[in-house]
Amino acid sequence: MILYTPLPLELVLEGIEDYRPQYEEVVVRGHKLLVERTGVNQAKLVRLLSTNPNDFLDPSLFPGSIVTFPAE
Repeated sequence: MILYTPLPLELVLEGIEDYRPQYEEVVVRGHKLLVERTGVNQAKLVRLLSTNPNDFLDPSLFPGSIVTFPAE
């Protein structure tokens, strides 16, 4: 990846070594997902863990989308 920026590299990458995402597997509407929690009942979708090709065509299951699920 090439990043064109007038900022110094140290400023662009500042804090990157402190970022440690915590992922967890959840089942939402019958789909197994790898998510990163953003709230009590919301998470950002990181990866769809499915063997059904039709699941990958669902626009609500794209990586980066926010999924809501019942709180446990």
